[in-house]
Amino acid sequence: MSIADKARDKAKKNPNWLMGVLLLLHLIAISFNRSTSRPELMVLQTLILTLSSPVQSGLTGSVSWVSRQWQSYVDLRGTRQENDSLKAEQARRDTQLIELRERLQSIDQLQALSKWQTERQWSSIPARVVGRDVNHLFKTLIIDRGSSHGVQKNQPV
Repeated sequence: MSIADKARDKAKKNPNWLMGVLLLLHLIAISFNRSTSRPELMVLQTLILTLSSPVQSGLTGSVSWVSRQWQSYVDLRGTRQENDSLKAEQARRDTQLIELRERLQSIDQLQALSKWQTERQWSSIPARVVGRDVNHLFKTLIIDRGSSHGVQKNQPV
């Protein structure tokens, strides 16, 4: 029979003996409970802090890394949406810029035409080309002026 078995048998027969041993161990633990290097901490607290400090720092680092990754993902998602809206805005502004350039070119052409008309002796009717011959055989142009504007058949344009 082993020592543990003997102690178990004695504890079953006399529970006061077990209570006395436990009380004695408790008194010994209380008397040596203060840490010499840090008197405000108890030995058990110092032991727990020493053992849990690497685990706690590892967990803290892992949680902060996951938090930074999540924040980066959220920032990138917002950046993607912002990028899409900026691209749409850029396309709208590019279209507007092309329209404004065409208007400016039209104004320049009208000014040149007006200047040309004042230099010539004969009368003229300003017109825009709205269509061209597809096959280029006849070199035909379609303009936006007609007989209601004073243009006549076989008149030079």
